[in-house]
Amino acid sequence: MAAGYVPNGAVTPLYENTTPGTVASPVAVDGAVVAMVQTINDNWQAFYDFIIGPIIGVPDGAVTTPKIRDLAITTQKIAELAVVNSKIADGTISTQKLADAIITTLKLADASVTNSKLAELSVTVSKIADGTISTQKLMDELITTAKLGNGSVTEAKLSNGSVSTRALADRSVTAGKLDPSLVYPISDAGIQYKFGLVNEQLEDIAINVRSYGAVGNGSANDTVAINSAINYLASVGGGTLLFPNGIFMIDTTTDSNNSIGGIALIDNINVVLSPDTIIRAIPNSAGRYNVISIWNKKNITITGGTIQGDRAGHTGSTGEWGYGISCKGSQNVVIKNMIFNDCWGDGLIIGGSSTQPSKNVYMEQCISSNNRRQGLTIAWVDGVTVVNCDFCYTSGTAPQAGLDIEPDNGHVADKVIISYCRFYNNAGSGFLSAGVGTTEDDSRVKGVKLIGNYSYNNGINGFHFTNSFNCTSAQNTAYSNAAIGILAGGGGGHIFSDSYSYSNTTDGLRLSNTVKKSVINGGQIEKSGQFGVSLVTSSGNSVTGLSVNNNGYHGISVLSASHSNDISSNTCEGNGTATADTYSNIKVYSNSDYNNVQNNNVRVGANTNKPKYGIEIADTTSDRNFVSNNNCRLSGNVGGIFNSGTSTNFGAGNFNNDGTFGTTPN
Repeated sequence: MAAGYVPNGAVTPLYENTTPGTVASPVAVDGAVVAMVQTINDNWQAFYDFIIGPIIGVPDGAVTTPKIRDLAITTQKIAELAVVNSKIADGTISTQKLADAIITTLKLADASVTNSKLAELSVTVSKIADGTISTQKLMDELITTAKLGNGSVTEAKLSNGSVSTRALADRSVTAGKLDPSLVYPISDAGIQYKFGLVNEQLEDIAINVRSYGAVGNGSANDTVAINSAINYLASVGGGTLLFPNGIFMIDTTTDSNNSIGGIALIDNINVVLSPDTIIRAIPNSAGRYNVISIWNKKNITITGGTIQGDRAGHTGSTGEWGYGISCKGSQNVVIKNMIFNDCWGDGLIIGGSSTQPSKNVYMEQCISSNNRRQGLTIAWVDGVTVVNCDFCYTSGTAPQAGLDIEPDNGHVADKVIISYCRFYNNAGSGFLSAGVGTTEDDSRVKGVKLIGNYSYNNGINGFHFTNSFNCTSAQNTAYSNAAIGILAGGGGGHIFSDSYSYSNTTDGLRLSNTVKKSVINGGQIEKSGQFGVSLVTSSGNSVTGLSVNNNGYHGISVLSASHSNDISSNTCEGNGTATADTYSNIKVYSNSDYNNVQNNNVRVGANTNKPKYGIEIADTTSDRNFVSNNNCRLSGNVGGIFNSGTSTNFGAGNFNNDGTFGTTPN
């Protein structure tokens, strides 16, 4: 704007810093104009209403410049609403405050992770110490296929004797390769329980007797707690009852009839005792008790631990029927890996109830020791198998046997198998089969099988069969017994094969008391105190293939009305050691008729006390015996064959003591 005069009057608001009547500078004029414009703007509505509106006559609702001005955003309006630091409260976030906290490149510079800083801290091969494990060092030690190639073990590199899948194939043991003679048919029951089929019938439930209150401290009475656990298993159909280590005291005489008592087992139960568990009878005065009862039950297995009677603390003096286990009228029972001792009667009894026998009972790897009457009694049964068990130190009341088969009146013990067991140091016989009845029809013991057992150091006999029928004794050994090694008295139909009997006090093997139709085949009988083999009042028996040597009296003797026996193909040497020139290797005497003595090989032997004769038919009461084809060369210190019998038949002849062959004794 050009310079002009400042108007007179109150022009200060418009012309600050000017003097009225003076010439205004262009700057001052411009400032005045701006002020005037601002004044008009500030008072536009009044100016419009007073001057412009009436003249123009703008209709209502029209968009006019004044209206626009009312809505216009001006610096003045912004100034009033602008957010400035002075208006911001102390806690408000402002640009200034953000500026202080903002992360900038400059601030990051000192703390930032950069390549140069990483380089200083990075792990490099050059920085790894000599003992450090590094990838490079691991690579050197890695086992790789390439490295295994030359040294790897492959089937092709295995020697012919190496055990490999292929090598095992040819040598595997299969059913087809087994020699049938090695597999003894012990019975369906034995096979069934040997493979644990009973356990398949048990429920998959197991409980610990301590969970039901049993203490097992050797003093507390645990009977009620244990039977409570059993009752629970009965309610669910059976299961497993576990006994941890401890001594569990049992009241064995709780039954009103004084017969059941103790722990009463149920159907379908598997009782498992820890190896150091003892179930012990509380001392009592009863003549009859049961620590564990299995009466008229089925599908039971009991294994492990010890069942102990009260013999040491028994307060009575009568009775002989205190049992560790009483199994009566039950079936499918397995007893394994257990010890039975100190019972007032028997370690175990397996028999019948009032209505039925026990069936299919299997016992294995058990020891029954120091019981008063028997280690094991087998009574009314139909199928019992006992394998690899020990029966020992029985003493106190008769019969004092290790194992006794003794059915009650009117009942039978049938299908009994005893194999690979040991009977020793019993006051009575090691094994006793005590049947009653003189005929097969009325006998109580039939078909017992003894295989591979040992009986020694017993107070009477090693193995004793009395009034039993059709029993088999195979590969059994009897030695150092106080009486006879193997004895069959009464009954008949037995087979004794491959027996080994030695150093027994009286006879090695004897058939007596009308034993009939029995076979003694193979084996060795030696060093008996008296007779090697004796047939006493026994007829129709066969003694063949034996080696009978160095016995005290006669090697083989047939006496006391023993008839029609076959004594053939035996070797007899050096018998008669008790007294010189008194006994013979084979002797027939005392009313013994129709016996066949042939094809035997007889020798005098080298003992100091030698046999008198090789074969002797001793007296005239022995009639019509047949003696033929025997080799009696150097068979007796006095003579080879001596005959005082009536009508003795020498057949084709014999080799005599001097080596000649003839029908005339020499």
